[in-house]
Amino acid sequence: MTTNIRRHLSGILVAGVICLGFVSAAQATPFIAPEDYSMFTRGDAGTTYQYWDVFTATSGATADIANNNSNGDATVSEVNGVSMATGSGNIYAMGGNPSFEIVIPEFDAPGHFTSVLLQITTLGSEFIPGSVKINGADPGYSVEFGRVTIPAGPSTADQVDTLFTWNGLTSSDTITIEFDGAMHMSLTQVAVDTNTVPEPGTAVLMLIGLTGLACRKNRKA
Repeated sequence: MTTNIRRHLSGILVAGVICLGFVSAAQATPFIAPEDYSMFTRGDAGTTYQYWDVFTATSGATADIANNNSNGDATVSEVNGVSMATGSGNIYAMGGNPSFEIVIPEFDAPGHFTSVLLQITTLGSEFIPGSVKINGADPGYSVEFGRVTIPAGPSTADQVDTLFTWNGLTSSDTITIEFDGAMHMSLTQVAVDTNTVPEPGTAVLMLIGLTGLACRKNRKA
């Protein structure tokens, strides 16, 4: 058996195992809440939360676990067209290097800024470091908070949980998150929290204005 044939068969075996989704190992990750990172509290005014665990499409996939966003439906898409939705609910890149786009409808409020907490779980090949961005902006912080090595014939296929945060993004009507991966990467879960609040200077001016109104009312009384 030639080296090329062995490599081809090895790739088929790894791809087949990844397509099965490792149902026994790739259970839903206990994703971290934004309050655990002292960012903001999920559910407060100005926040959104969306969580994908089962993908039934490779384009325009809406969140199935949580879709708490009054601005509209968030979506996940693989935009290079090299992936398939597996029977176990993953987006698996079987024909080339995938590129992903997550679009989150947001509050478009002048004088406000947005914080974002992104968490993704991949299986097999991993995302490309440095490719994760929001409107071209790199995350301010990232950390790998979980890794399980799963044997896959002659190779391995790690399940990896990674977290990213952004703070002080200019408020916009959409948040677009982009990242790239390698062939045989399987995207298994995604969670995104956002929080849009007034800029500090705006908040101070609002507080001064409210204080002034209170003083005027007291003088009239």
